[in-house]
Amino acid sequence: MFINIKSLKSKLLKKGSFSKAILFSFIISVVACFILQFFQLSHNIWAVTNWIVQNIGIFVLSFVFIFFLQLFLLSIIGNLYYSSTVTFIILVAIGYSNSKKISVLGEPLYPIDFYQIRNIKSLFEMIGGSVSLLHIIGILLLCGTFVYLYKKLPKMKVSIRLRVITFTLSIFVIYSYLHFSEGFINVLAAGAGVEVVLWNQPENYETNGFVFGLLSNLENNVMEEPEAYSEETINQIVEKYKLKANEYNKQRNVLTKGEKPNIIFVMDETFWDPTRLESLSFSEDPIKELYEIMSKHSSGLLLSPEFGGNTANVEFEALTGLSMYNLIPSSIPYQQSLSKESAFPSIVSLLEDKGYDTLAIHPYKKVFYSRDSVYSALGFNSFLGETDMKHISRLSENAYVSDQAVVDEVLDKLQNTDSPMFIHAVTMQNHLPIQAGRHGTNSITITGLEGELKEELETYSQGIKQSALAMRNLTDALSELTEPTIVVFFGDHLPSFSTSVYEEAGFTKADPHESERLKSETPLFIYSNFSMEKRALNTMSPAFLGVTLLDMLEQPLSPYYAMLQDIKSRIPGLKLDVMVDSDNNIKTELTAEEKSLLEEYKLIQYDLLKGKKYSCPLMFNDSDMHQ
Repeated sequence: MFINIKSLKSKLLKKGSFSKAILFSFIISVVACFILQFFQLSHNIWAVTNWIVQNIGIFVLSFVFIFFLQLFLLSIIGNLYYSSTVTFIILVAIGYSNSKKISVLGEPLYPIDFYQIRNIKSLFEMIGGSVSLLHIIGILLLCGTFVYLYKKLPKMKVSIRLRVITFTLSIFVIYSYLHFSEGFINVLAAGAGVEVVLWNQPENYETNGFVFGLLSNLENNVMEEPEAYSEETINQIVEKYKLKANEYNKQRNVLTKGEKPNIIFVMDETFWDPTRLESLSFSEDPIKELYEIMSKHSSGLLLSPEFGGNTANVEFEALTGLSMYNLIPSSIPYQQSLSKESAFPSIVSLLEDKGYDTLAIHPYKKVFYSRDSVYSALGFNSFLGETDMKHISRLSENAYVSDQAVVDEVLDKLQNTDSPMFIHAVTMQNHLPIQAGRHGTNSITITGLEGELKEELETYSQGIKQSALAMRNLTDALSELTEPTIVVFFGDHLPSFSTSVYEEAGFTKADPHESERLKSETPLFIYSNFSMEKRALNTMSPAFLGVTLLDMLEQPLSPYYAMLQDIKSRIPGLKLDVMVDSDNNIKTELTAEEKSLLEEYKLIQYDLLKGKKYSCPLMFNDSDMHQ
């Protein structure tokens, strides 16, 4: 598109300044909306053009929203060109971030992602941020175009009166868009063809465009209030599980005879078994050291609620016993709910009440996912980030802190603390991006892939080989420790490879539930340096790790954990797109009793996250538990 500057200038001069500002803002809005779709649709101009033709109503409503954002800034700043520049730069940055997230994680940008804006530099590094020559040329061309236009176009002034009117109108329209499901914008959007698909966010954004994809998630609270929610209903659930807890507890003896074992949770970043890609051959098993541990101790698979990212949601389940199954898709409860709490019941607070020294270790920035505030609310006495750790060795100069360094930190704390400890360690070694040489020289070769895919998977395999060795070093060291100690190890989610590694390696199955299960299962084991029953853990969700541990130690259960035990006994694997039953088979239908159990679970979860907390403290009363 070529702009005839003289013609445009002539037209503008014939109108009042405000009319010129409106026209200019309109043009900027259309272009910005096109660019947002350009980033949304893989930088394909023809795909954007085709989408606009097929969804002209949605496109119009989208750029109208941007138009009023531009007018809002104009009313604040007062200078048309400055406000246009700010609007344009912000929207291009958002579009690029969306494109980058889609390419790395397969998911679009959500409103909740803006919580991490203060960590933008670190986020850019974590997802493999780089600026190509093409990006630089594009940025320079845009800057040059703006400078040229500003020099050639006439100066425009907008009176204070018109700025006030514009401010008021734009606030009204922007508010209506931000709450579009409640007002007249919803009617217009429905007429234009907007159909919100919250359970499939990539489709939601592709169908409705970036603007309405993003807007549809603004009102996406972690949970909607269940119809049956009331104090009376919650009290009935509490009474039911008080009786259940008493039944369970009558049959229990404290396995450790009063001695409190150290408990270590190791949530290993992006740890998974790539040999499950059946069409590939590996020169050696990358995690053979881990399988040796698993063969001697309770082990199975974790059904991660996430794929490729959102680590905090996995530890949310593991530490609280609550499930992402009950939440609205794309939720991040750490940031949306728990960061606002001063205290929140968890396995951490339970152990803290029993005299445990509770410590969280994460060898990266403490503010990510608001961990710095969330961990305190969960009951951690202390939290060590990357700058607080004594051990920070890396596998290469540009790598993250190694898993072995985390192991050394854990062992150091155990050996220098008299109280029994609960340590929750979240590693970083295998976090994206997967870059050649990051984990040292690759010692594993893979056949069945070529080129960049082969190198990517070999580099990843080298990383998890080092992680498995670190876990072997941890259990070897603990075997020499006189204090009873338990390790609960699990990978948080599968890696999100940059291209279709899973499809090319034959990972996709005909049954979508089976495919989802394969894309969700990571290694899991529970190790102890003292005699403890060995169990086949099969496939379970992280929400049931706490109750499984209490059960294996024959510890009395509070009503809350009695509820989790009931659910786990029927549906140990609970995820929105796949469920696994107690026989380790995929479950596609729920019985009436199971539906009732899950509804009770949902009510308690809502009560804790969004409701009045009627269930506290009765649901978590462990006064009858052995000390």
